[in-house]
Amino acid sequence: VLVKESVVFKTKWGKAVAVETGNDQVITVGEKQGFVLVAKKDPKTGHLRIYGRWDKGIDLTGAYGEFKKRDRAATWYLHPSKCLLLNGSRHDPKMVPTKLSLAEIIKILK
Repeated sequence: VLVKESVVFKTKWGKAVAVETGNDQVITVGEKQGFVLVAKKDPKTGHLRIYGRWDKGIDLTGAYGEFKKRDRAATWYLHPSKCLLLNGSRHDPKMVPTKLSLAEIIKILK
């Protein structure tokens, strides 16, 4: 497991992990550890990155719709590949971070 605060859970695509950290490396480490989906929420900024393995047929379109419905004020971006969902970016300071908790995020991704 990445860090002791990480939460491992099952999705329809396979095993996933969610973690609150500012360290972007958890996405790479999670992928190397065999997780098909890694969700990282930065506790300082509130920004959320969800990375799904492109070779596992992951499509985050449904989750994207649910996130937009549950947190309308936040800025959401679904990558054209459908396996990357972003909320917040240090490159776009106007993006509004999500107020959803890690538990709520996991519930949507399951």
